[in-house]
Amino acid sequence: MEKKVVRISVRNLVEFILRSGDLDSGSGVQDKEAMQKGSRIHRKIQKQMGSSYRPEVSLKQDTEYEDLILRVEGRADGIFTEEETVCIDEIKGVYKKLEHLESPVEVHRAQAMCYAWIYMLQNNLEKIDVQMTYAHLDTEEIRWFRESFSREELEAWQETLLLYKKGDFEETALRCIALHDQHPDETLYALFADRAQKLAATPPIYWEGVWNLQEGKAHF
Repeated sequence: MEKKVVRISVRNLVEFILRSGDLDSGSGVQDKEAMQKGSRIHRKIQKQMGSSYRPEVSLKQDTEYEDLILRVEGRADGIFTEEETVCIDEIKGVYKKLEHLESPVEVHRAQAMCYAWIYMLQNNLEKIDVQMTYAHLDTEEIRWFRESFSREELEAWQETLLLYKKGDFEETALRCIALHDQHPDETLYALFADRAQKLAATPPIYWEGVWNLQEGKAHF
């Protein structure tokens, strides 16, 4: 019997776990103008990165389980190689003053980490860089954050995400706590563990992997 293929976008996979209010606009409203500005500045940055920069790279990865195949897919804003190191670039247009942005927003970073895991796995890499590129939508000021990840780090992160997707919240929380113990400065694991613990304490009646905050129901 052919296994069911369950598809989920990288963005949906990480967004419910980590989102805490509006992240992209100072006013809390993502209007049409902001979307147009964001698209324009994305294209401008991508063109400025040179010929070795590959924009809008589609990525997907299947993970097979006993009862289903889980397909995680999305599109990286850019991928480039610098000094023999591959770097995944995630571009975000924001209204927030960039001098007040001390570190990447975790949901943005988690999204880039997922793309990095897929690319690393498919290209048999042992390390990869992730670059968060923040651009102010009005002034076009840019701020970068860059960090390196090992294969072991990203595999542990992705395995935990997939456990969450399957609804195993207790195991997800335990793994996140263990990962946070290993990497105490990594706030991403602490945030993820807290969300998983809350879901474990009050499991949704129907869980198919993504929780719709507006409709209040689980769905693919």
